[in-house]
Amino acid sequence: MFYWSENCWFFKSPKTYVMKPYLPLLICLLFSINLFGQVNIAPIPGWKMDVSNGHYSFTPPAGNGSYGFKYEIFPPANNKGDLMEWLKTVTIQDLRTSGYSAPLPGEPQEAKDIQTLTTYSVIVQDASKRKITAMYFAYLRPDHTIRYGKVMRLREYSGNYINIAATHFVSLVKQEALTQNSANGAIASAPQQNTSASQSMPQMSGKGMSSADIKGIVLHSESSYGVGGMLIFIYKPYILFNNGSLYEHPEVSPNDLNVTQSRQSEPEKWGTWKLNGKTLTIVHGSKNGPTGKSNNWTGGWTWAAPAKKGEKLTATYGSISGGGNTAIGGGSITVSSKYITFNNQGQFTYETVGGGSYHDNSGGVSAYSARNTAGTYLLDGYSIEFRFNNGKVQRQCFYFYNEGDKEIFGIGNRPYTISK
Repeated sequence: MFYWSENCWFFKSPKTYVMKPYLPLLICLLFSINLFGQVNIAPIPGWKMDVSNGHYSFTPPAGNGSYGFKYEIFPPANNKGDLMEWLKTVTIQDLRTSGYSAPLPGEPQEAKDIQTLTTYSVIVQDASKRKITAMYFAYLRPDHTIRYGKVMRLREYSGNYINIAATHFVSLVKQEALTQNSANGAIASAPQQNTSASQSMPQMSGKGMSSADIKGIVLHSESSYGVGGMLIFIYKPYILFNNGSLYEHPEVSPNDLNVTQSRQSEPEKWGTWKLNGKTLTIVHGSKNGPTGKSNNWTGGWTWAAPAKKGEKLTATYGSISGGGNTAIGGGSITVSSKYITFNNQGQFTYETVGGGSYHDNSGGVSAYSARNTAGTYLLDGYSIEFRFNNGKVQRQCFYFYNEGDKEIFGIGNRPYTISK
């Protein structure tokens, strides 16, 4: 998923994920068109850019390494048929040419038309049998040729490289397609990803569900919208209770969840679950209660891990969310970054940065003394408690993506990855 954290930018996805965010593969069909042949595709600061016959390959600073990360932009191509069908055909051809498998049976596939942008995402295997997320994206240029690109990565990787590649491609969409669309009055609005934690969730401080009531939290790969309205995949949490019920996308700590009030005010978040081998069968809720229609998750989900009581974190973690509609013809793009620095003394500092800027939060001594953005923290199972220096106490749902691995965790629906 391009993930700018709510997946997410996700950072690194669960290592055990049967399914993971998307990866792209494309093939250069046909040929370039002169009208837009001179479009200047900008380099990405710090990345290596290789250009050959209008084909651009971008390599991040650390190289492809174990991430299997690839970002490519292809020369414009001709097509007179349906753009989605063309993109699916190109995807399969490029996968085969590049040495990947066909889309894996049983793994999720996403085909989306988001106004100006068409995307197709699949899970494949490389020559080493590693699962790769591939996302292809394309748009029609004013001269009726097609510009397309791809992002590929190991399913378990969802770090900031994804955000950088997505933002770069959005700028190209603006340069080649959106100027003409704006002149034609074709600007449309897009859904914006709501990444802020709800402060109005039904809560009962410390009187909600106990650890004995909870089977565990599972993470499921789902599509959403990220920076600039780009389609992304992120892992959403679901609390599975021992009585067979489930609660979707929790924000508050399960220990504070007022079940009775929640079922009345947000019945669409309550469903049921059954596990048969590796197949998780989910019945989602609705405004009128459970829908009764089951959804079999044969892949794309994994168990999250709880924290040990009193466990400590000693690093800075970042999470990026975004909105706007630049990907589909609009003119706005927003980026919101959240950084939390923890130390082994049980202290934290918290910072939100808007406007697309980034900040190095080093967690100096003075930062831990701030009244409104710092304090102490306590991890306990699927809960994290923040006690701010101003007296405010906030508890939210917490989980690690991989047992024994502190590089990525979730707070509510927002994933955080360690800053390196």
